[in-house]
Amino acid sequence: MPPLINPMRHLEIEFAGCTIIADISGALYIPDEKILVVADLHFGKGMRLAAGGALVPPYDLQATLHRLEKLIRSYRPETIVSLGDGFDDLDSLNRLSATDRHYLITITNSTNWIWISGNHDPTPVSEAGGDTMNELKIAKLTLRHEANHDEREAEISGHFHPKARVTVRGRSQVRRCFVTNGTRTILPAFGSYTGGLDVTDPAISGLFGSSFDALVLGDRKLYRISSARIS
Repeated sequence: MPPLINPMRHLEIEFAGCTIIADISGALYIPDEKILVVADLHFGKGMRLAAGGALVPPYDLQATLHRLEKLIRSYRPETIVSLGDGFDDLDSLNRLSATDRHYLITITNSTNWIWISGNHDPTPVSEAGGDTMNELKIAKLTLRHEANHDEREAEISGHFHPKARVTVRGRSQVRRCFVTNGTRTILPAFGSYTGGLDVTDPAISGLFGSSFDALVLGDRKLYRISSARIS
């Protein structure tokens, strides 16, 4: 049965000889492999911030998993890859309530779940279910947490939480976005309470050379904007 996806809420990208789908949620779907990719979930960040005195509700894991469940129902993936920083730190799982831990493990056990190691969670968190890898190679694609500047093959990564400043109806707005140039794609952070880095920052723009496209997450659809139009 084909995925139940709304054509207004995703963009297809020709990438390394195959078609991948950028979803308005910030996730990426690889149809040929039936893989759903998300980046920088940062589970446990809300609880850490709240424990430190920040006035934020510690419910980010629940909100993130609710959105992820909707994607699973829509795309029906066989595999889910979390591109690193699935947890905000190595103690995040221990801070979760029994209910939240059960919710997370129910989802990770419902599919072939792969955690890619990130800078916030460099070692496996085996109690969370799924398998852990440093990177994953699929066909001509390499999936890793942080882009490798010297990579010459097609690469999908996260880490930078890219955002772009765009003008909508005369008003300047900052929106999460994908960044891609046909051989390298960086995903926006999928987790709640995650900040972002502007795509014009050299840490991001320097990975793409002379030009790239930002796939900007709007309220109802994705917008493809060339780097020449981003201030």
